[in-house]
Amino acid sequence: MSTRFDSVAWPPGSTGTLFGVPGLGVRGDQIPADGDYGPSLLYGYVQPGDEAKEFSLVLTSVPTLNVVSLFVYEDGSFRLEVTADGTYIIGYDWYINGQSQGADTARIVIGGGRYQMIV
Repeated sequence: MSTRFDSVAWPPGSTGTLFGVPGLGVRGDQIPADGDYGPSLLYGYVQPGDEAKEFSLVLTSVPTLNVVSLFVYEDGSFRLEVTADGTYIIGYDWYINGQSQGADTARIVIGGGRYQMIV
């Protein structure tokens, strides 16, 4: 895993800070199936035989309305703090062994103190 740490400014007119831990990737057998907000963004891509492959992602779009903070870890797990219930969409490109596998989005539905992620 890499040790690089980046912060990226939100789009103009919004508040908050986006933090992430980008790097070369995480082995498929180390990607979490669960967490505070459901599985890792990368979890659904790991197939039998992919356990030793390196998975990574790069955020391409992030929700800003009502978002206080978003932290995405190198393994695709994340923390999202918001001020209101709703649906929040995270866009990202994902990679296996450094090769692009395409773009995808995840919808995070927050309501009544419960979180559901739909990839």
